[in-house]
Amino acid sequence: MTEHRNPFPDNDGFALPVAIGVGLIMLLLGVTMVVRSQNDQVNASAQKATAKSLAAAESGVSKVQTFLNRHRTLAMYPDRGSASWNNLGSINICPGNVNTAELAALLSTGSDWPNVDPSESGAQPLNGEFRVVDYVYDTPGTPGSNGTLTVQGRVNAGEPGESISQVQVVLPIRPVNQVATVWVRGSIADSPAIEGTVVGNCSSAPLNIGPSANLIRIDQSLSGQGIPIIEPLPASPLAVPASGPLGAENPPANTVYRYQTATLNRSLEIWSGSVVELWTSGDIDLRGQAIKCVQTDGITPCGANDPFRVTIYASGTSDIQLDEGSVLCNVHFHAPNYDVDFISGGTPAGDCTPANPSTPAVQITGAFWINSWDGDTNGVVVNPINNGPPVGAVLPPQLEPISQWETQQAVP
Repeated sequence: MTEHRNPFPDNDGFALPVAIGVGLIMLLLGVTMVVRSQNDQVNASAQKATAKSLAAAESGVSKVQTFLNRHRTLAMYPDRGSASWNNLGSINICPGNVNTAELAALLSTGSDWPNVDPSESGAQPLNGEFRVVDYVYDTPGTPGSNGTLTVQGRVNAGEPGESISQVQVVLPIRPVNQVATVWVRGSIADSPAIEGTVVGNCSSAPLNIGPSANLIRIDQSLSGQGIPIIEPLPASPLAVPASGPLGAENPPANTVYRYQTATLNRSLEIWSGSVVELWTSGDIDLRGQAIKCVQTDGITPCGANDPFRVTIYASGTSDIQLDEGSVLCNVHFHAPNYDVDFISGGTPAGDCTPANPSTPAVQITGAFWINSWDGDTNGVVVNPINNGPPVGAVLPPQLEPISQWETQQAVP
């Protein structure tokens, strides 16, 4: 019998270790690929969560901007403190006009995180959550500074993939020097046609102003927020002449002509370029009357660009009676205790517009700082005064576009 021997006696058992080693290498490669894939998935999930939490924070910024644009006075105050969003009774705003639920969401504290989309429910809202960390204003109550708003956004709350992002923006807050066409303490009845800005009180008094006016309600009971007191009567006022224009034919620069009259119940003409102030404490009846400017010939009406201004200081408690025949050009009535009574009827003698067929006739360009207004103007539009005194800090400021945007490290 022939005996067969292994020609490679030293390689006995070699194949098995090689197979095991190759298997281990393949296993390690497989584990590495799985771990890498899982890490990629974790990183992608984390990036997605970060993007969503950042979007939630940005949505919170937009919500605050929208809120402050509706309540611009609040942009001049911090979110918390003695005079703040959290204490509306101490600042010049009408608390009853503020949406308390919306404000409460912006003033959330501690563990409160309002949903970005209030219609969503559940522990994990699709669009995430937000909260206002703080809002700081440099000079509370005074426009012209910057507000700094910090907002956080959150998604996957309480989960391993929870993400919180934080955004800080700077909002420039600028003053608005508007002239109030009508600034009224009490009510406006019968829907007069008013253009421009109407400033009213926080009270429930009706302010029927029509669709063309910009209505702003403020708390006039606060010190410094009501209609200013009238200027005191000068020591030696001029008497209103029986005829002829007031002011001067060629007035020197920076000259003011001051007059006094017991009552005002007739038309007045003002020399072009003149600044006239008139004091009265009696009745003002301008039905069918006119106060307007004339050029240096004393006859030709002023053009649209002829500078002049009339201020009537009324210190009594009476009425300002007007009708459809009243023509008042660039007249400021500063009469805090007077009531305007607009009566039907009357035919105007001219208007405040230079002769131009393409320009609609304007009968009244004025500012009425008064107690109340009663009467429909029957098509006569009360237009804003030209170059009149601004209401100033009483009016809410202007929010300008964000000047600085910064993503910050969030502190949960």
